[in-house]
Amino acid sequence: MDSPIDRLPTLASVVGASWWQMNPDWFSAPGMPQVPWYVRCDRDLAGLAKMLSLEQLIAAYRAMLRDRDGFVAGVYEVHGAALLAARASQAQLHVPRGDGGGRNFDVRATIAGYAVNADAKTRDDRWPFNLPRQDEADGIRGFFGERASVDPRDAQQLGMPTATRTSRESDWKPIPESTVVVDVLANALRQLPIDGINVVLLGQVQGDREHLERALGGVEICDFVTDRRTRTSWAEWRRLPTGIFGTGPKAEAFIGLSAILWMRLSCVGDDLYRTYRLYENPTARCPLPAPVRTAFAATMQEWTLLPPEPLPHSAP
Repeated sequence: MDSPIDRLPTLASVVGASWWQMNPDWFSAPGMPQVPWYVRCDRDLAGLAKMLSLEQLIAAYRAMLRDRDGFVAGVYEVHGAALLAARASQAQLHVPRGDGGGRNFDVRATIAGYAVNADAKTRDDRWPFNLPRQDEADGIRGFFGERASVDPRDAQQLGMPTATRTSRESDWKPIPESTVVVDVLANALRQLPIDGINVVLLGQVQGDREHLERALGGVEICDFVTDRRTRTSWAEWRRLPTGIFGTGPKAEAFIGLSAILWMRLSCVGDDLYRTYRLYENPTARCPLPAPVRTAFAATMQEWTLLPPEPLPHSAP
């Protein structure tokens, strides 16, 4: 039977076959992902190897992929770079930002004649499943917690009451996940050039995409309206002006971001399912050109692999 090194030749070349042989638990240690993650990474590296040298792949990815704690983030970075390169005429990895600050971004791909700059980030939101299991009053045992839906700073500026906890302090998060996502995107934007087509490749390791959508478009709130004349009531949903895409007060800081390409890789059995979503910034300084959008859409459609039914939020 072939060894993993034989079955995954490009990945083995990048991390080093001799190193892999001396560290066999890298592949099977507790906490490491299932085999399809390694297979996907090997395929993506092979795709990048069509336009980049092995030396360039080693310089960009060896340290990250050898790191157990950083492996999944590394797979997402490789996957995002391979997705951009799939319809590109050329690609560069770990490109200097060019401002003399020593910062770099993860990939630049020339697509339909346009240079697209991208930085990869991941978000691993395991709350409340990272809390201790406990019993509720009705005897149900599980993971329970509360977290604010509106950032307390936004609530103060909008004249809204600040959310307060009703559970134990250890089970309460006063900062919503959408605020954390904004911070992740801001960190990525600081790596990217001031001008040009800038994209964040956001890998969702755990958690829901809805928090990203709240970060972009604003937090949803519900107003309950009553017509005293007809004695009828109904709910009206709207979004607060807290999003970073649009015309809200936070949008100005993100005009340098053209789009976000959201990715989720989910392993069930022998398959690594893949889903994508592209979010364009309507007020970007440099909007996503139509040919680039078309290329993204074609690759996303081609690469999408949906499960037969909705997946549970399981670990990699």
